[in-house]
Amino acid sequence: MELFSEIYSAYYNAVSKILSLKNLSKKDMIKIINEKAFSESSLYIMPRICDEWKLVSEKNGIYNSRLKNIPSIPLTAIQKRWIKAVISDKRARLFIDDDIISRLSESLEDVKPLFSQKNFLFFDRFSDGDDFTNPDYIRFFRIIKNAVSERKILEISFISSRKNNITHKFLPLKLEYSPKNDKFRVISAIVSHGIIKEHFVINISRITGIKDTGKIFEKEIPENSNCCNSVCVEVSSERNGVERFMLEFAGYEKVTEFNEESGKCTAEIWYSKSDETELLIRLLSFGSVLEIKSPEYFRNLARERIEKQCDFFTKNH
Repeated sequence: MELFSEIYSAYYNAVSKILSLKNLSKKDMIKIINEKAFSESSLYIMPRICDEWKLVSEKNGIYNSRLKNIPSIPLTAIQKRWIKAVISDKRARLFIDDDIISRLSESLEDVKPLFSQKNFLFFDRFSDGDDFTNPDYIRFFRIIKNAVSERKILEISFISSRKNNITHKFLPLKLEYSPKNDKFRVISAIVSHGIIKEHFVINISRITGIKDTGKIFEKEIPENSNCCNSVCVEVSSERNGVERFMLEFAGYEKVTEFNEESGKCTAEIWYSKSDETELLIRLLSFGSVLEIKSPEYFRNLARERIEKQCDFFTKNH
């Protein structure tokens, strides 16, 4: 077997990592190979890079690369086209700095994007999505994204759905994107005396100001702290129901169990109370391939919504 024939293989990544570092022991090299390749790969790779290929030199049990330059993996044409498509998306600047996008755009000037937003038709999306090009929106998004990862407590001012101006100290817990609304929102919690209290879902577009309090939430965040409610559903495999369900609710915390005999999947989904209406709409969009099992309260909500839709259809046809 030729170990070095594929530049994108696990073997290449393992050897590339070794040749990128200095002053490695034999134990260090074996550890890198085990992490990047397979458990038995060191038996094949070690003799080749040391003796056959002579890519490393050894002195007093310490190994160093003989190469003058650090090895790099070139991008394929399809990868370049995919990157060009990603940075062309108006949401890219929320996650990637402007200077990086500028450098990538310049490097990929002659590359045709793999796809564009014009290739997608969203028939079930609201038309009043967020303005992802707004400088304040981008700034607020980046501050919150950083706060989520670093557990920073922020003072956030925003306009509620009832047009009230609200300012409070929040701990951002999670950023979510709603494909149906084309909006980003932050799941956050009021923190009082070091304890997580009431939860809020704040649309990024409604935020008017953010201040860093300089405080970090150092206690452990309870699991499902932003999701106090759950609904149990059963999804059948008909019309790729299970696959579509997993894709649609990939962003939700859930526990699933698949019954191979019946071909049905049972899932318990945790959600925030403020997200209840959207969750209900998304569940009902699956039609007969999905059944809401519990709680009874949620089943009644689904029944009432279907009855209203039926009445509306009857009156207008």
